Amino acid sequence: MAFERWVQKTCSSPRVISINRTGLPSRISPSSFNTSSTEMQYSPGSYSTVQDDRFHPEYEDPENFYEKPPDVVEKKKFPSPPPLPPPLTQTTLQKLVEHQILKKPSKSRESRCGCKFNIFLIALIFLAGILAFAAFLFFWQRKTIEVSSSSNTVETVSLNPPLSNKKPNLTKKITEPLIPANTLLTYLITKRKICLFEVSTLHPEESRIDFETEHIEAANLLFFNNLSHAGVPVHPLQFQRYIRNLGVDGDCHIIVYDKGEQIWASYAFWIFKLFGHERISLLNGGFPEWKRLQQTEMGPYTISMGPVHFSDYVGDFQSRWTSEYISAFDDVLANFDTKKYDIVDAQSPEEYDGTAQGAIFGHIRGAINIPPEDILDIANNTWLDKSQTAKIFSDHGLEVTKPVIVYCGTSLHASMVWFGLHRLQFDVTVYFGSWPEWVIRAPDYLKVVPESSQSLPDSKENLRQVPDSIAKSATVPKALSPPTQE
Repeated sequence: MAFERWVQKTCSSPRVISINRTGLPSRISPSSFNTSSTEMQYSPGSYSTVQDDRFHPEYEDPENFYEKPPDVVEKKKFPSPPPLPPPLTQTTLQKLVEHQILKKPSKSRESRCGCKFNIFLIALIFLAGILAFAAFLFFWQRKTIEVSSSSNTVETVSLNPPLSNKKPNLTKKITEPLIPANTLLTYLITKRKICLFEVSTLHPEESRIDFETEHIEAANLLFFNNLSHAGVPVHPLQFQRYIRNLGVDGDCHIIVYDKGEQIWASYAFWIFKLFGHERISLLNGGFPEWKRLQQTEMGPYTISMGPVHFSDYVGDFQSRWTSEYISAFDDVLANFDTKKYDIVDAQSPEEYDGTAQGAIFGHIRGAINIPPEDILDIANNTWLDKSQTAKIFSDHGLEVTKPVIVYCGTSLHASMVWFGLHRLQFDVTVYFGSWPEWVIRAPDYLKVVPESSQSLPDSKENLRQVPDSIAKSATVPKALSPPTQE
């Protein structure tokens, strides 16, 4: 069977092709295709010239047909590309161009805008710096300039800042330290929030009787013994409890007066300042001036009678220790090295010279004697005006640019001189230990006492060794040096 197929495949009979020589048909119809015969005749009914291969069995043998199947190469499948966008019109292109110009400016324009902003920012910072510097100079000059006027008199103005190392407190509310009687009357009529106190003397019972006899209307009695013990201020908490029980708040304007020579009121003024109450004033002339105006019927200067009134209201005053108003022994002793302060002695001339009787009197070496009588009008029991007071201090060599330490024998007279200096905005403190402490603790060459004084306390065991710098510049007397005005 296989052999016969091979023979037929290799030795096939030739095909016979007969051509019909008749003319070509004008039209070929589908029926003219005839593939049923082995011969392809050229005729109108037959258009086949190829012999039919129906007798070739190799096309029907599956073994022969699928013996070597062709290699099929798989075609790579690519994703179909996205459709093309519609063509842009001239209007659309124009809109895109305008949008890009408005949305994203050119780099040159951006650089110009950035440069202008930087210049504006630098100018603003420079202007702010100038304003800050001007404000600093304004507040500094405002603190250091002293303008004093009384009775349309322009006083001297100091343009130099104080040489104190204390920082100026610009948050304090300025209150006039000395007010006349008519100002107090205005406060009473307008019902200002004030706390009016009459300061007692060292004798509480006598002061109580005097107060019950007559006092300014709405005043209360402030006992001196609750402010100080033997010239030493009480503890701040003790002072706070006492003042709160009198109904004093932290924002209350305190006004003090006395029935003497301003000595008790000025000491109370210093104590209130020392314990942190800044809103305080002293009544010029005290009760005698108020009574004189009441008798002359120059206004409703009312005088009341009756016992001391204790308020049920408890104030909220907060006491604090203000060191800028007080000095200690070490501060005065160190000043002989630093020369930072001027020392002012507020004792009487006899006590300053050591000629007074009853105790060992004298003064600290180098101290300037300014008794309180020099800055008071003794006849009217009032304080001298600022111009007169400034001249007195200037004549004694005091300058507002240099701090001052004031002392006396009990701190009472020292508080009066302190008030006069504080009124002129001096940087002034009170040496509360005063002469009694100095005469015991200080070395002998820093004390000036007369030779006639006997039984002078020995201070060798209480004092430190004399510094070399002071020993070379100071002349230590063999005995106690005679009284000299230094």
